[in-house]
Formats: sequence, C-alpha cells, structure tokens
Amino acid sequence: MASVVEMTPAPRCVRTRLRALLAACTVLATVAALAGLATSPASAADPQARLRTVRSQIDRLAGDYFGARQRLATLDAELVSLRTRRASTERRYATQHRFAVRRAVALYTASSIVETDARSALDAARRNVLIEHAAQITNAAMARYAATRQSLIATQRTITAQRQAQKALVNSLAAQTRSLNRELASAQVAYQSLLAARAAAAAAAAHKTATTKPAVGASVTTPTTSPSSAPPNRPVATPPPPAPPGTNPHHGDAFLSCVRQRESHGFYGAVNPGGYYGAYQFAPTTWNITASHAGRPNLIGVRPDRAAPWDQDELAWTLYQWQGPGPWGGHCP
Repeated sequence: MASVVEMTPAPRCVRTRLRALLAACTVLATVAALAGLATSPASAADPQARLRTVRSQIDRLAGDYFGARQRLATLDAELVSLRTRRASTERRYATQHRFAVRRAVALYTASSIVETDARSALDAARRNVLIEHAAQITNAAMARYAATRQSLIATQRTITAQRQAQKALVNSLAAQTRSLNRELASAQVAYQSLLAARAAAAAAAAHKTATTKPAVGASVTTPTTSPSSAPPNRPVATPPPPAPPGTNPHHGDAFLSCVRQRESHGFYGAVNPGGYYGAYQFAPTTWNITASHAGRPNLIGVRPDRAAPWDQDELAWTLYQWQGPGPWGGHCP
C-alpha cells in the first residue's frame, strides 16, 4: 500500500495512458491481421487440400484466441484485486476518520474543563499545542488515504478500459472462428462428396469388370466373391465414427478429474448462465476450435453439455495436451 501512496500522480497518468493506448493498438493490429484470414484462398479444385487449409487457419486463430482469453482473465484478476484494495482503503479511511473525530472532541472537551477550572495559562497553551499537533497528524493521514484512494480509482479505470479493449478482441476472434467453422463445415461436405464420388466410380468400374462377357472359346469360370471383394452397393462417405461405448481412457486422468470436480462437480450436463457448458465448462468457441483441432468436425456446433461424456472427456484431454491448464485458469496441477 505504501508504494501506491508514494507514487507521484503525473508519471502514473502517463504510464496508464500509454498502456491503454498500447492495448488499443494491439487490438486493432490483431483484428486487422485476422480480417482476411477466413477469406484466404483455398484450393476449390482439391477438397482435401481445402480441408487441411481451413483446419490450419483455425489452429492459427486458436493461438490468438486462447492468448486473448488468458490476458482477459489476467485483467479480470487485477480488477478484483484493485476492488479489494480500494474497499480496504476506504474502510481504513472511515475508521481513521471516526477515531480522529472522537480524539478531537475529547481534547477540546478536556481543554474546556481545564480552562473552567482556572488552571494556569501555561497548561492551556500546552493543551492547545497538543490539539494542533494531533490535528496535523490526522490531516496528514487523511490526505494519504485520499491520495491512495484516488490512485486506485485511476488504476481501476485504466484496467477497465484495457479489459473492454481485450473483450472486444476476444469477441472479434470468436466471430472469426465462427466464420471459419462454417467454412470448415463446407470443406468437410465437399471432401465427403469427393470420397463418395470416388467410391461410386470405383463401384461402377468393378461392376463393369464383373459383368463383362468372356471372349468366344475362353473358359468360363464362376467368380467367387467374398464380403471383402464384393463391390459396394452404394457410395460410402467417411463420416467421423461415433464415440465408442464405455469410459474414455483419459477419464481417470488426475488433471481431468480435478477440472471436472472444480468446474461442475462431475456433472456432464452442467450449464452455467455465463455461457459455459458440460463437465469441463467449455465455452462454445473453445469447444468448436478444439473439435476442429481434434479432427472431429461432427462435434462442431454441438453444445458441449449435450455431447456424450466420452466426447467431452476426449476434447478436454485434447485441449489440455494442446494448450495446457491455461484454458481452465491454471487452478488444477
């Protein structure tokens, strides 16, 4: 607290304004850099390459998104600390003020009693000196508390402005992510259509070969078929497999167990009004980014609390291996 009191107002004002300006410039630069990310050219002639490109873009965007969320969480923690310090300072100010008033009243009352009892003028003068000295000490203490309070208020305003700018950046990155998720869904459909077309062409070629009549004089043999060599009856796409039954192999991991207990008490259908869902309290943007990174586009757009427990465990493990404990605040070891 003493360091705050001793800090001169002018340099703090300059530093806080520079920090706010730097934060705003960082937001603008990041948004400008990402403005063309979703519209970067992808090879329409090669759906597989397009799919890889979009997933790579989402991964790059994810680094900025998680970093912005971490900085936002840091600013939130600073604001909580500042509010606590400000409340403590104001309580101490009020306590000191009440004490000063009581002491002043007691001194003046004692002085009046001395004078009415006709004590010597020297005693009265000494009493007045003590009263004046006490008043100076009280006024200096009040001034220090007032300066500390004003410094905390100024810092709180600056951090609040930085938080607003950081929140705007997070929202912008989330919007970019939603755009890329739509592009990813389109790329996935195009890729599956390509696979279906290839399967259909292969089936047609196999059927044509199987039904071709043998040449005259050639020996006719009855072809034997097996389930593995029989041509398929219809094109087969490659949707991601459903979650296997049973418990995810990472379910019992110490970190996941800690996060589940801390975030939702282990309830996979948990819903937080603040916009977090499931056992691991995923934000939708975080869930979608992680699903893309894990190669599970079928989970993009699924609300986390409505996903299977196996899938929630899998994406939480993927996110932990990818970004570490940061997305959950680093509270679990």
